[in-house]
Amino acid sequence: MKRFHLFEFGDQLWFPKTVRQLNTDYLQFLWKVYRVYEPVVPYLTKVMRHMNTKEVLDLCSGSSGPWTQILPIFAEQHYPVSVTLTDKYPNIPAFEKISAQTSGQINYIADEIDATTINTELKGVRTIFAGYHHLPPEKARLILQNTVKNQAAICIFESTQRRWQNLVLNTFVSPLTVLFLTPLIKPFNWIRFFWAYMTPVVVLSYVWDGFVSNLRTYSEQDLKEIVNSVVSDGYHWDIGKIYPPHMKSLPITYLIGYPEQPNVA
Repeated sequence: MKRFHLFEFGDQLWFPKTVRQLNTDYLQFLWKVYRVYEPVVPYLTKVMRHMNTKEVLDLCSGSSGPWTQILPIFAEQHYPVSVTLTDKYPNIPAFEKISAQTSGQINYIADEIDATTINTELKGVRTIFAGYHHLPPEKARLILQNTVKNQAAICIFESTQRRWQNLVLNTFVSPLTVLFLTPLIKPFNWIRFFWAYMTPVVVLSYVWDGFVSNLRTYSEQDLKEIVNSVVSDGYHWDIGKIYPPHMKSLPITYLIGYPEQPNVA
């Protein structure tokens, strides 16, 4: 299936901030319930050990990503990790909540952070969960080029796929997701109820953005072409799929890159 870079409501400056945050909250909740990204931990651990760091710089964090689910796995491995959340449209309430819940093990940057122009002061293995598809090919390339420029490592994971199964599932399941999950998301929020039940905005934008996210997702071949366009001498790149044991029908596509000799300028 051909990739289409259609617009998503959540990417638009004019889109209500509250609705954008509610939509990322739904994704966050689903990732937790279905433990979507737990299988990526061994891949992340390998890269972090190679880079000799326990710091993560999470890009395009949305409502904070899957970190509350996967940090305990790092702890079980006796490899405690600290995470810094960043986003172009930071969800500050969600960031504050998760930072408090983890006693600062997960912290955040409140300023807007453009993932294509990260400076050398921000340390750690870079991660992107379900955010890479938001970027057109040139910006997707710039994220990798900036990573190489700063001699950093990056791990990108996408659970969406350009497949008819995903498109059909999204169209029919997403409206039910919003309607059924709204009362379950804590803390209780009357604003969430209003947008979800009294207007069609949340349902329609969530369904559309989910549909488009699948159409935007880069295939393994797409990722190889992007990597080949990056000047990255001395870098190791790995592209593939992870098939979670509990959800083999919903594979995770990954792109991982790191310097073969860490800390060499």
